[in-house]
Amino acid sequence: MIVVRICLIYITISITSAFDWKTMNRRLLSREPEPPLFSGKPLTVHVGMFFESMSNLKESQMSIDVDIYLYMSWKDQNLAHTDGTWTINTPEHKKKIWTPDVYFANAMSAKLHDVTVPNFNLYIKNDGTVAFSLRTTLTVACPLDLRNYPMDEQHCKIEALSYSFTEEMVRLRWFRTQPISINEEITLPEFVLQQTKATYCNGTYEYAVTAAGKNTGKFSCLLANLYLRRSIWHTVLSTYIPASGIVAVSWTSFYIDRRATPARVTLTFMTLLSLTSLGNGMRFSLPQVSYPKAIDFYFFACMLFVFGALIEFALVNSLMRKSEKYEKLANKYKDKKDSAHFMKSPIMSMEFQKSYETMMRMRRKSSVGVTLKEWRRKLNSAESSPNIGGSSSRVHFDPPVLTDSESEEMPRHRVEDEFIASYYDNVQPNNNANGHLKNSRHSNSSGSSNESKQLIGPKRVSINLPNNVNQNSRRQSVAPDSALVTEYTEFAHVLSRRALNIDKLSRVMFPVVFAIFNCVYWAYYLVSSKNKFE
Repeated sequence: MIVVRICLIYITISITSAFDWKTMNRRLLSREPEPPLFSGKPLTVHVGMFFESMSNLKESQMSIDVDIYLYMSWKDQNLAHTDGTWTINTPEHKKKIWTPDVYFANAMSAKLHDVTVPNFNLYIKNDGTVAFSLRTTLTVACPLDLRNYPMDEQHCKIEALSYSFTEEMVRLRWFRTQPISINEEITLPEFVLQQTKATYCNGTYEYAVTAAGKNTGKFSCLLANLYLRRSIWHTVLSTYIPASGIVAVSWTSFYIDRRATPARVTLTFMTLLSLTSLGNGMRFSLPQVSYPKAIDFYFFACMLFVFGALIEFALVNSLMRKSEKYEKLANKYKDKKDSAHFMKSPIMSMEFQKSYETMMRMRRKSSVGVTLKEWRRKLNSAESSPNIGGSSSRVHFDPPVLTDSESEEMPRHRVEDEFIASYYDNVQPNNNANGHLKNSRHSNSSGSSNESKQLIGPKRVSINLPNNVNQNSRRQSVAPDSALVTEYTEFAHVLSRRALNIDKLSRVMFPVVFAIFNCVYWAYYLVSSKNKFE
């Protein structure tokens, strides 16, 4: 009995289903799609959206691609029946059913999916309630506000409204519960989806436009809001850190010798060129907007710092050129027999007092502690020796090296008078202090002249003596003036020290000011862009 009953139930269900399908097929194919509009009462269409994926947010085109499932529900009394829920998924049956003419106003392009079958379905209940869903991919225009780029938050919209029916005929409404839902696995390369919000954008639009006139009416409009926040770390690693590194490299010019003009100029111009190339590469990937962006201000500030390093070098170089000018004037008016002219200046004497102990330690370590008296003694003995064969000969002397005790016992005035040195910062030593280290021109008995050459090294002194040595040196072109020598030497020292002080100040001021700028910059833009849409 049980088996018989089960068979009867199965046969009854099969006959009923076949009857329902045949009835639905007959009724749908024999009718014309009519809008379920009633006079004086608008048709309410409820809409919901599910965002399956998002991709390709393009700053240059200001657009974003979204893949959505669109759900719509309305009631059509013409489709009321007693045969259960009808399921429709064929295009032939769908054409016989009226569906709302909802379109996306700000979509740049759209397509319906039809793999492996057209992606839509219709469910019709007994009372005529229709549930319609489809899948579509939209490329939606998304105007971007890049003033805070890359600390920006973007607001993209999807507008859905009826194309033909005014609000008096068709009224669009969001689902009461969860009108917009999203896939939790949605990810974007540079953005994070903060939130979604369903609102309305009802407005007055023109329709039925002809040459004679046009109609104006209110249309229902649904607005799906997408709030996106940019992930800043990609831009920090690819743009901000390299730009800051280039600025820091430009500061190394403050540590290079201020007389090394080619090195400092090359370094500054290379950093300026690198920063310009980095900024141009970044701008090419963004749309050409009429307002400055946050990253533009940062690059402009970096450019100012690099340009400031170039201006600082120009100032230092100007001071050093003046210092060299006064140094040459001091050498011009210097008495060649007066080797301690710098001690007549109070400025130079003070500098000598400060660096005397350091100088002595350096000279003892380098084994160059040779006094001029010893060198003169060997030179005189070499001059008195006869030449063999009437040709010039080269005599080599190994200079005596003073021990620490001998250097300490040596009177200070003797060291000051006999050591070859220059006591203002970063100026080449003057090797012509006593008139014996300068190349002198001597005349022989036949009227011919040769120049004597000498080489002073840390371990050996080499002297090239002519056939006949004349003890009288060439006359100076100008008369010696110790007052001018002292004045010019002081000017040269002051200008050189001033240039050095500018470099030392720049070593501290540039990093400090750049750090303060970074603190103000990041604090302002991070705070101003935070919770923008709340």
